[in-house]
Formats: sequence, structure tokens, C-alpha cells
Amino acid sequence: MAGLITDQVDLGYRTLRIPWRRQLRLRWYARTDRRAGLPVGLDAASTPVLHELVAEFGDACERERTRYLADVDDLVVRSGQVEAQLSALTSALVRQAAEVERCAQPPSEQWLAMRYPNEDAMSPAATRERRAVAHRRQLDRARAAHADLQAQLDAALADQADLKARLRSKADVARSRVVRLSEFTNRQAAVYRRALIRRHAERDELVRRWSTDLARPPAWAAGDPSLPTHEPQGVLA
Repeated sequence: MAGLITDQVDLGYRTLRIPWRRQLRLRWYARTDRRAGLPVGLDAASTPVLHELVAEFGDACERERTRYLADVDDLVVRSGQVEAQLSALTSALVRQAAEVERCAQPPSEQWLAMRYPNEDAMSPAATRERRAVAHRRQLDRARAAHADLQAQLDAALADQADLKARLRSKADVARSRVVRLSEFTNRQAAVYRRALIRRHAERDELVRRWSTDLARPPAWAAGDPSLPTHEPQGVLA
């Protein structure tokens, strides 16, 4: 039974066909097990063949998860960096917005009338104009800094969206491969079970109660899962 799943993991996504030699082997195992009085119970451990199919499926799922985690490791690190960058930029943008608001306030008369040591010979109108120009320049610098921070934030958000899309794409591929392997395992189990119960003494009971859906995808590959964790999950998670 070795190699029923493991040699199929690297194929591109598509429904996996059960080779006719493998189908013959499964039917031969079924006849042998029926003569031995199997199954014992109705779960995956009821026969050695089913137990091995499910065990191989679990190993294949863990390899797919490990492959996925290795494939996205750089993306996950980069995502963390972008998250930190977004937090810093958001805080800086809030502070700079407050600075723009402060600079946008009309200057006080006291500040407009202020004279610096090298301005003693200037007229009051000239010093006021100089203060007004300085105020406008300060406001322009504050607005430019705000615009620059906003551009950096927009770029970081775009980077984050791209990273999320790439992570989602890779996760979809990994989940698709696991679902494909689940279907492949269950179809093999169905071939084996049909052959086993064909002339079984308890055929009617087995037909009614014996399920062929043994290889359920792990939690990270079922539905719309979150990112797989680094904890071993196999087939039972």
C-alpha cells in the first residue's frame, strides 16, 4: 500500500485518477480482508488498508502545510514589517495633521511685530511682511510633510494589499491540493469498500452504516481558513 498518496502530492491541481493497477490491488486487498473477517468496526481503523490510507493522507496534509509555510515565510515576515510601518506612519500622519492645523492658524500680532536683532533698521511693515512670509513657508513645509507621509502610507497600504493577495493565492493553492488529496483518498477507500462488501456476510449492514468519507481535510484547509500555524496538524486538526 505504500505510495498511494505520497507519489501524487507534487502533481498540479486536478482530480487525481486512480490507476487501474492500484484499483486491482485495492480489490485484491478487499477480497483478502473479507476472507479474514474484516472489517472490525466502522471507523478508519477497521481494516489495515483504510488505516494506512488515512495515515498517508495525514502525512501528505502535513507536508502540504509545511511546504506552504516555507513558501510564504518571506511574505509573512514582510507583512509584519509593513504592519509596523503602517502603525508608525499612521501615528506620524496624525501628528503632522495637528502640526498643519496649528500652522494654518493666523499668526498673532505680537509675533508679526517681533523684531530680530538684525532687523532694527527695517520698517514695521517690512518686518510684518517678513514674519508673514516665514509663516506661509512654515505652513507650506508642514503641508508638504503631511503629503509625503500620506504618500508613504498609501504606498504601504498598497504593499499590504499585495502581500495579502499573494498570501491568499498561495493558501488557496495549498487548500486545493489538500482537498484534491482528500477526494483521492476517499475514492480509493470507496473502491476498496465496494469490493469488500460485495459478497460480505453482513453486506446490508455495511452498506447502510459504513461511510467512505474518511479523509477529512484538516481545519486549516477547510472552508475559509486562516493562515496555517506552525503546530503539527496532520489530518485531525
